[in-house]
Amino acid sequence: QGDLEKADTFFELALAENPHNVRYIIDKANIYIRLNKIEKASSLLQRCLQKEPYNQEAIGYLDICWRLQNNKKSTWLSNYQRFIHSKKLETPVGYTSFESFWDELKATISGLHDSKNQPLDQSVQNGTQTSGQLHARPNKVIQDYKRVLHQRVSEYLEILPVDTSHPFLVRNSKNFYFSGSWSVKLGNDGYHSNHIHPLGWLSSCTYITVPSKIKKEDTNKNGWLKFGQSSLDTENKAKIELEICPEEGLCVLFPAYFWHGTNPLTLLKHEARLTALSDIEPF
Repeated sequence: QGDLEKADTFFELALAENPHNVRYIIDKANIYIRLNKIEKASSLLQRCLQKEPYNQEAIGYLDICWRLQNNKKSTWLSNYQRFIHSKKLETPVGYTSFESFWDELKATISGLHDSKNQPLDQSVQNGTQTSGQLHARPNKVIQDYKRVLHQRVSEYLEILPVDTSHPFLVRNSKNFYFSGSWSVKLGNDGYHSNHIHPLGWLSSCTYITVPSKIKKEDTNKNGWLKFGQSSLDTENKAKIELEICPEEGLCVLFPAYFWHGTNPLTLLKHEARLTALSDIEPF
């Protein structure tokens, strides 16, 4: 209902009953950020990370706190220019061209979107999301896509810097698996609200189809991917740090705790924006 002071009181009572509950701690910090009590929020989040050092929500909110405080640690934690990589995927063996591979992949993934209902409790707005693990489907073209994506992730991990004190870099063993995979289809006015991926370590977004109105020269940045803004409804919202124009075949890799979303889409009636996404965990 927007009554932040009352919400703050309730979370205080909840924490008095269960002071080590990580969910309560993160939600209380969320309220503090909305109330512009950034120092208190930062202190709570660091308390949370002492219990769960790799909690992606806590890291993501701490990044927002540090940026609002102009703390130099924010650049160390979330170096957007260094940690976000975007590159077109390679053509798998067995295809005469990238176009032939991509046309088959587009047709296959598009056919999986048989629901007209927007998913509950997700970032997707005015769109649909596939169920189950996309990468587990036996379709040959999807397995070929998974292989070239795996190759791309391996290349990314090889060039990351080493920092054993960093919550993202310290986990880079160079070995990984896809812990989640799905596809999203957005229609007109569709978008992703600002969010993070709490169940990942590294995340990927591959653009399968890109509507004709999404262009690099577009000053309004229709349908572009943006990084840096949180989901918090506050005047102190951190600004956009990086924006990327989607292209067919482009794969974007980024730490799962990076806040990201998209600008709303304006597209022609027969078009849709189709993506394949995944969460990645090290082992």
